[in-house]
Amino acid sequence: MLILLIDDDATFRMRMVAQLQKEGHEVLVANDGTIGLRLAMDSDPDLVLVDQMMEGISGDEVVATLHRDLPDVPAVVVTGLDSPQDVVKSLQAGAFDYLTKPVDMGLLGHVLRRVQEHQSLLTQKLALEEEVRQSRGSLRMETANSRMRAIVQQAEQVARTDATVLITGENGTGKDLLARHIQQLGQRADRPFVIVNCGALPEQLLESELFGHAKGAFTGATRQRRGYLEAADGGTLFLDEVAEISPTVQVKLLRFLQEREFVRVGETEARTADVRVLAATNRDLAQLLEEGRLREDFYYRLNVFRLHLLPLRERPEDISGLFQTMVTNHARRLGRPVPDSAPELLSALRRHPWPGNIRELDNLAERLTILCSSDVLNTELLPEEFLGRTPTPTLEKVSFPDDYREARQQFENAFFSEQLRRHDGNMAATARTIGLHPVYFRQKVAQLGIRTGRKGG
Repeated sequence: MLILLIDDDATFRMRMVAQLQKEGHEVLVANDGTIGLRLAMDSDPDLVLVDQMMEGISGDEVVATLHRDLPDVPAVVVTGLDSPQDVVKSLQAGAFDYLTKPVDMGLLGHVLRRVQEHQSLLTQKLALEEEVRQSRGSLRMETANSRMRAIVQQAEQVARTDATVLITGENGTGKDLLARHIQQLGQRADRPFVIVNCGALPEQLLESELFGHAKGAFTGATRQRRGYLEAADGGTLFLDEVAEISPTVQVKLLRFLQEREFVRVGETEARTADVRVLAATNRDLAQLLEEGRLREDFYYRLNVFRLHLLPLRERPEDISGLFQTMVTNHARRLGRPVPDSAPELLSALRRHPWPGNIRELDNLAERLTILCSSDVLNTELLPEEFLGRTPTPTLEKVSFPDDYREARQQFENAFFSEQLRRHDGNMAATARTIGLHPVYFRQKVAQLGIRTGRKGG
């Protein structure tokens, strides 16, 4: 823990620093409130210990400023007066707690444990707020498909361990839901669950966000900062879109997966964190390994226990139940009566190939719930692409040549052509759906000589 000690008594500072460092904490010191506040803004400490009675800016004024500018940093007032009025005054200013001089180290240890619990709850709160913001209705991990039931059963078995889990599957298949399901069933259910979208951050920023950084480590690093690994300490780190991590960052993350050690950007000191790692990707990992964009050692460290989620088109028996659950959630959120679904509508849903999987189904459920003006959802509310569609041919009905390269080219040609047709020739949208980088997808389409039937896009 990084602790900032603000006190104008040099002897007291020396004694406290020695005790805190003996307990394994990092300590920053300041001999007055002005310097202390500047250090707090620069270093973003885990805890501030501040003397109540100092010349210049008082301890209560420091607490009030911290409460306003760094509300997530707890401040504990250290006082030599121990009067109820002074204690109340400090607490009203925003103090997390108070200690009296001479400080009892047993009481201080109790306060430090409460601070750690406070940080854990804060991390969980932020993660939950982000999850609620992104979530569009909770989907239970229930299924009528025997293959999916086996996958969920395996997930529940591995949840009771600390093994690293790699979840694969197409976009929208519920990889994040399965990761949350594993976390909730595990021994770390009441600890932080930190989500990192690896595909949304450039390389340097991802490294800094994962491992943290020192002040001045790079342009814009105006203060020391903890990373996601430290925020998840004791809990679970979920690396979404893990295959988007660059080989450079893979090397550094590999060290953590092997040794549970990491180094903040701009520092040399190794730190440790007790974190369980879950990861997910929609990419073709064999292809990334072949292209050198995924390191073998990193892959094998991630691939301890792999779970592959089926696309929705391979579990049509789940569509009706999932759809009705989604409609119920959206209707309640909108404050409307929950409509039933006409049999012909459910039949049309089961015929649809669902390139966007569960996410696409949820979008449709919300759309139809908004449009519905009766107590039954009918096919007349469906978009045009859901009507009159024949089932997509399965690979079992396709005849492939014996030569692997020819068969692969034939499959890619048929697969890319069909996906482009479903997206009206929109190459960017098609690349997003099937999980390929847009530039790579364009190159493959050009290489195969596929006509998109659309100019641009």
